[in-house]
Amino acid sequence: MFADRPSTHSRRAWWWAATTIVVAIVLYWPAVDVGFLADDVYQIALLDGLAGPRAPWELYSLYPLDPAATAAHRAQGSLPWWTVPEFRFVQVRPLSSLLLALDHALAPRNPLAHHLHSMAWLSATLVTAHLALRRATTPTIALLALAVYAVDETFGWTVAWLANRCAMISATFAFAALAVYQRRALAASTTTSTTDLRHFGLELTLWVLAFAAGEYALCGVAYVLAHALVGRTDAWRRRLRALLPATLALVGFAALSIAVRAGVHGATSYIDPLGHPVEFMLAGIDRIPRMLGEIWLGLPAESERLLFRYEDSAVLRAIAGLSNASGPPGVVQAHGRFVIVAIVALGLPAWWLARRNLSPTERRAVAWTALGSAGALVPLAAILPSTRALALAALGPAVFVGSLGVASVRALRPRPRQPSAWLRGLSLAALAGTSLLQHLVLDAPWARAQIAGIGSTGRSYLRFHDSPQSRDLPLGDKHVVVIAAPGLVTGLHGRWILHLLGRPLPRSWHALGIGERRLLVRRFDERTLEISTVEQAMHDQPQETLFRPPPEALHTGDEVGVGLFRARVMHEREGQGPASLHFVFDRPLPHAEIVFLVGGPEGLRPFELPPPGRAVMLPPPVLPDHRPYGD
Repeated sequence: MFADRPSTHSRRAWWWAATTIVVAIVLYWPAVDVGFLADDVYQIALLDGLAGPRAPWELYSLYPLDPAATAAHRAQGSLPWWTVPEFRFVQVRPLSSLLLALDHALAPRNPLAHHLHSMAWLSATLVTAHLALRRATTPTIALLALAVYAVDETFGWTVAWLANRCAMISATFAFAALAVYQRRALAASTTTSTTDLRHFGLELTLWVLAFAAGEYALCGVAYVLAHALVGRTDAWRRRLRALLPATLALVGFAALSIAVRAGVHGATSYIDPLGHPVEFMLAGIDRIPRMLGEIWLGLPAESERLLFRYEDSAVLRAIAGLSNASGPPGVVQAHGRFVIVAIVALGLPAWWLARRNLSPTERRAVAWTALGSAGALVPLAAILPSTRALALAALGPAVFVGSLGVASVRALRPRPRQPSAWLRGLSLAALAGTSLLQHLVLDAPWARAQIAGIGSTGRSYLRFHDSPQSRDLPLGDKHVVVIAAPGLVTGLHGRWILHLLGRPLPRSWHALGIGERRLLVRRFDERTLEISTVEQAMHDQPQETLFRPPPEALHTGDEVGVGLFRARVMHEREGQGPASLHFVFDRPLPHAEIVFLVGGPEGLRPFELPPPGRAVMLPPPVLPDHRPYGD
């Protein structure tokens, strides 16, 4: 329908798209200074053969289902000692993995080159989004929607975190496939023509590449399905037949995922939709509305970011007012509920006012892209709401906001003669202006703040492990025992961060606890350390239950051995988790081969064991100079 535009319009559209891409690159440019972060350092260790055997296309197979390998990871500390034996974390992303391997082959230890590669994929994502938008709706709406789509916090994450580049790669090929699908769906040629067969093959290839980049391609398939349901008016047989390329790619991806035993087991933050469908649906009731709030209203999906961004504001008071609790607990409880209320209260009136100023084709484009966006959130409900996962889902809201902007101009030009029409036009302009302000103006500094926070976190990880007090310690071939680490990366990837820094590797790196909580450390006898929590339990935070879900929680009397020590639960807080643990080492303490460390304000420092029978209170471990939401 929009395939044959005058060349002048086409050139102008591409100039606008190019300008938008340049603005996006400038906006997200600070990401090139972030460096390697979290899983990046683990994948470097995999490529260097230090963390287990992996092919270059298997770098996202972080922890395959292999009890022997899991036991080896626990023994060296690259999985926490409490990890369930059947732990599995495998994602099928061969194309994204190969591109990471290529980065390291061409520019090892050069994060700038890797991030420039990510910037290229940002540009590619916006180019293919432009292609899809041009085929979905009219030129002006498509151009405004592209600008809205380009200014989004999700790109801060996907450009700044190299391991998360897969979301952009998958989105690039999914949008390209969507554009070809729309061409096929709207083509006048018959389904048996040479042209259609060529486009069929092209679309199938693009979907295969999208799935090869990552499971995010499922979000792209949601748009195709939505288009078949409400974006077309032809016979259902033709609509179903048009779905064949996406269906074939999806079936192939599912078969490969089953063959390699992909998925996650042992974690509560990740829910397998096929293995645990009831839990998945229940989790989606809360997770999907929170993600809707991020892409439609600009409200962060993560409650922690929401609390930070709107601290002491009317927004938080309004959210808490929908719950039975006050303060942060009330906000967390009513987060999703508030989003639904806000979307109904603001979105429906805006659509009612806008639709009379849009053509049937434009209204249909809003309908199917909005439905596709909602459908794209369904597979994402398998994980905790996360900005970094929303690159594909954010396209539908961009079309809606762009359509509101165009409709508001049409409503007020020419100037309405009737007061009622004038009032409707002004109301629509107010709603459209608010939406454009949120998505084009207010989101931009938060996207920059997101990147700054990611960079701050990465630098804090390095300072934590490379502190002045631990830098010169002889850790090579020793067993390092960190009494408590503040978070997931510091608890898991200590050896790999030292490898990144070029330091001799310890034989093992164990964090006895993960999380910012006060601990009482008592020397029980010459081989045993007793660690007790103050006021709260262990293993109750998402970063801890990632490795042992509550149904398999450790209870009083349970023991876990990892070679260097055996951990025994001495006491638990009912319904919460362990409160006191004994760590019985395989040799008398202190020992020349064991180095005890603890986190301080400047990072890791040596920990002097108290004499037998004595205890010491430790403050919560923290990352040095950490600013999670920017400097």
